[in-house]
Amino acid sequence: MIRTDALPCTSAVSGAEVPAAIAQAMRMVRLTQAGAEEAIRLFQREWLAEYLIVPLDTQLGAAAGELAWRHGLRGFDAAHLASAKQVERLYGERVTLVTYDRRLWQASKAEGMDVFPTDLDAVLADT
Repeated sequence: MIRTDALPCTSAVSGAEVPAAIAQAMRMVRLTQAGAEEAIRLFQREWLAEYLIVPLDTQLGAAAGELAWRHGLRGFDAAHLASAKQVERLYGERVTLVTYDRRLWQASKAEGMDVFPTDLDAVLADT
């Protein structure tokens, strides 16, 4: 997720990533099927209504590819970072990239982005 002061934003790839993560949590028995289905419904309802969704077009895909190469990111992680950078360019304000993925967190910091949590190591140590 990306957040400006005024508006929560996310990359269009979240439309695939969030349901995939929820399904994985269900397979790992961290969520019941009913809980997973409710989480999907909630995501779908709020995602379109509450978030600015950054579309993944050819230009953003190319920027994501460069970020993936430079930082050793997975494709969707690079798309999230490219989306955040695009929001910064378009809105002319800093955004905060929210992630609990160490590599994406480090790449975001290396690209000069604000990140949340600010101390990922401490957060991950508690899990």
